[in-house]
Amino acid sequence: MTWTCAAQEASLAATGKGGPMDDDDRELANRLFAAMTAMLEDAAEAAAAGQPARAAPAELAAQARRIRATGHEVAALAEAALVIAKTHPENG
Repeated sequence: MTWTCAAQEASLAATGKGGPMDDDDRELANRLFAAMTAMLEDAAEAAAAGQPARAAPAELAAQARRIRATGHEVAALAEAALVIAKTHPENG
């Protein structure tokens, strides 16, 4: 789910969130970034696997699909990290 600023602000107002980041939120954000790092490292491997000059078209397509899927997964985790960060405006 992609949050608009207005939707997020309304949600924060309704829940009373918006103060300092607590340890649980900070840990969750750190875990999200660690997961994104691992996923991006896997995507880098797929990108390298698609570089050989004689790679078969099927192999190129497989690596491209792998990278695309990873990109979607990373984008979802990044959205979650943004929601956590925006819940605590003093941090950014």
